[in-house]
Amino acid sequence: MTKVKNSGTIKGTNYVGGIVGYAHLDGRNTYNSYRSCNIALSASNWENTADITGTSYVGGLLGYAYSNNSNSIMVDCTQTGVVVGSGESVDNFIGSNTNITIMP
Repeated sequence: MTKVKNSGTIKGTNYVGGIVGYAHLDGRNTYNSYRSCNIALSASNWENTADITGTSYVGGLLGYAYSNNSNSIMVDCTQTGVVVGSGESVDNFIGSNTNITIMP
């Protein structure tokens, strides 16, 4: 996905992200009964200005992201919204991140 933009207010419980709540970059489309978004091994030009509130796995761009490929990257993505979480795995970009590199 390229050139994705989000703004406003986002509220949820778990797996809350400004663009995607739960993402697999390895081709899966479900995991533990959560619906997930399959995105390519790279994402570029994502922008989030939304304020995000959740409990666990809360991120400005992605709430939870997993990749089997250590070459997965996010390039030129910005996050300026306020991210608030009261549980585990809360981050300004990706709440819980496995194998994804964020590049300016």
